Formats: sequence, C-alpha cells, structure tokens
Amino acid sequence: MSWDLARYTSTSSQVASLTGGWNKQFTVTFKANTGYTPVSGTVTVYYPDPANWNNQVWGTLSFTQPAATPDYTLSIAPSNISVDPYGGTQKLKVSYVYMQEAVNLTYLGATGLPAGCTLSAGTNGELTLRCDKNASGTDRNATVTVRYQNPRDAAKPVTASFRMYQATVPSWIAITPESVTVMGAGEEKSFNLQYAVDSTVTYECLGYSGGQGQIRSYRIANNQLYVDFKKNQTNSTISGNITFNFKDPANSALTLSDAVSFSQAPASYAIRLSENSLAMPAAGTTKTLTASYVERDNPVTLTYKSSSGLPPWCTLTPGANGSLSLVCPANTGNAARSATVTVSYNNPLNASQPVTASFSLSQQPLSYNITIPGNSLSVTAKGETKTLSLAYVDRTGTVNLTYKGCTGLPSGATVTANSNGTFSVAFPGNTTSAVRSGTATVSYNNPLNSSQPVSATFT
Repeated sequence: MSWDLARYTSTSSQVASLTGGWNKQFTVTFKANTGYTPVSGTVTVYYPDPANWNNQVWGTLSFTQPAATPDYTLSIAPSNISVDPYGGTQKLKVSYVYMQEAVNLTYLGATGLPAGCTLSAGTNGELTLRCDKNASGTDRNATVTVRYQNPRDAAKPVTASFRMYQATVPSWIAITPESVTVMGAGEEKSFNLQYAVDSTVTYECLGYSGGQGQIRSYRIANNQLYVDFKKNQTNSTISGNITFNFKDPANSALTLSDAVSFSQAPASYAIRLSENSLAMPAAGTTKTLTASYVERDNPVTLTYKSSSGLPPWCTLTPGANGSLSLVCPANTGNAARSATVTVSYNNPLNASQPVTASFSLSQQPLSYNITIPGNSLSVTAKGETKTLSLAYVDRTGTVNLTYKGCTGLPSGATVTANSNGTFSVAFPGNTTSAVRSGTATVSYNNPLNSSQPVSATFT
C-alpha cells in the first residue's frame, strides 16, 4: 500500500523543509546556523493510521546543530562619497557580508582620512563623515579604511573601505563696488576685496589692464584696493573697464581676476585768480591778475567773454593765458570806493554756462595833506607882511580848504587866509635887541576827517 506523509511540525525554526514521506522515508533540510551557539530541536511527522484512516500516527526525532564558525567580513555603503566643497556630513553603514545581524564590533578608527575630515562611529555599524570647507586649493581624493576589532583574532582587525572626493572651493576674488563714478579732477577710489575661500587672506595684486590710461597708481592696504585716477583733461567723458589680476592666496600658481567699470566726466574749466581782494593805492595804479585752472594743469586758454561790476573809474583789459590788466586812476573824491568784479570766459564744456571768477577792489581817497613850498621866511626888523602859497601833497589844483588857525607865531603876528590857496602873515617890528626865530604851524579843516586837520609848517 502507499503510505504518504500527512504533515510535520518542528520546535525549531532551523528546519527549512521536510520532503518525501513515501516508502517510509523522508528528507529534512536544515538552515545554516549563523549563530554563535548550537541549536537543538525536534521534528514530529504525521502519517495516516492504517487501522483507521481517520486517525493519524506520529513519530518524533531530535536533532542538534552545532554553531557555525562566524565570518566577520565587512562591507560599507555607500562605497563612493562626494562631499560638498563647502563642507558637510555624510552617513555610512557598515554591515556583515555573510551574517545578517547588525555590526556590534568595537570601532578602532580609520586610515586615509584627508586633513579637515573626521569619521565617528555610532551604533549598529553607523558612521558619520564630517568634512570642513576645502579651502586648500587642491581637491581631496582619498580611500578611507575603517577598522573594527576582530573577535577571532585581536591582532587582525576586520576592515572595510570607501572612496571619498571633495573638490576645493572654487577660487575667485570679487571687487566691490563693481562700478564707480570718478571726479573729473581725479581722485583715489577704494574698493573692497572678497576671496571665495577665506576672509583673512593677504592679497597680492599682480597688475591690471584697461583703464583708458586714467590710472595713476594702485595699492592694497587693510585688505582694500585703492586706485588713484588721473584728471580727465579732455572735453568728453571717459569710461571703461579695469581688470585687476591677483595671486590666488590658496594656490600661488594660479591667477584670479575681476573687473570694475568707471566713468569720469571731464575736469571743469573753473578758474581762480592770483588775487581776489585788491587794495588799490589812492593815487591809482595798474594791477595784473593771472588766472589758472582749478582742476586742470595747462595754462588758461579760454576766450574772454565779458565782465560785470566793473566801476566806471577802472578799466579791465584781458591778455594772454588768462591775464587781466586792471587800471584804476587816483581817487580824487572824498570817500573810499569799492566794487566786486566778475569776469566771464567761454566754457568749452557748456556754452550756456560761462566760466567765471570774481575779485573785489577798494580804493581810499587821496589825502588833503598840504605843504608850503617856500616855508622859510626872513622878516625885516621893522616888520612886514609875508604871503605864502599852499600846495597839496597828493592832489592837484589850488588848495581850497577852510582856514582853522596858526600856532607858533611871535606875539603880535597875525594870519589872514586868502581864497587862492595862499595866506598872509603880518609880522610886527622886532623891538628887542636879539634876533628872533621860530616854527609856526598853519592848520586847515580836513574834508575827510573833521577831527584830524591838515597842517603845514614854516620857519
């Protein structure tokens, strides 16, 4: 008869399958014992009862399975890692190749890690790779080997390796501001420097190109770039780009560049005069003023246009290279006079806005000082009348002042003021036995200052 296996049970999960069962034979297949201890269990097989097919008969067998020899071979994932150039962290997982449980070995460290990177171990084979920003100027490309203690042989750690790559931070130098406006008269402009890799580097400028010939010099101080621009002595705006070249602070073999743009309007044609306040002598004089550019270097070649504020008692004549000849005659009035004069020249940059410069002038009146041309008299002993003439020291014409008085005359002498710029002195006779002499002072009212008469002396 055919007696087939009905079913089976087992007390161990190590039984993978049980096949056959006819002819009173069956095959039990066991799983590999990957544990570190032996495994025991039973298998019970069930067959139909030949005496009563509704019942089953059974039999039980026992088994013991020795522990397998553990294989601690490791693998690591991912096996290739790319780290951000600006730094960051990456997670890795170490696993057994032939065993399914989590790795619980003692972490011994790693070899091959590049500078700036660290590797720390967590639980169950977890690893964390941390890398700083790669500012070395060279890419980091390394094979890193992690080591764990080998329970079977402490002298031979188990290992796993992975490849890592971290590019260097892209090098660049930035100049800010990127665009500047330069005064026509020239000036030094400052620029900030920024390096991609590090903010504490020392900059070395290797030179520049461009600039339209307007760069006088450049220098670096306090991590700033200073550029000295020349004057724009043309009649048009000059603009362009300037490219500065720097040695890469992280790799001296490399050159980094950045450019700025500039715009520079023409220097103005503003002028200044050699004197801007003139005190003209009361007697009059000729003054020569010279003009020079405020912002430009060359002699003034502007076309004279006009003047305003010039008083009628002066004349102004333009000359070459911006020179001006000012003629003021004597001030024969009784008051000081003054004026502010503005001269205008054609402006090559803007015809509707002439170039101007101003100066002030003042002139005191001529004094009314007087003198007596024949101021030494010889009087006869019996007495006589002498007439003396007056003359202005600074002015011309007949003296026409109001007589005020006379001091220093001998007793009995009298003075008569005449209307024609003369006065007469009547001397009495000398009745003494001695020659007499003296100095007399005649005074007249001063039209310029009533408290300070004008006077002259005679002997």
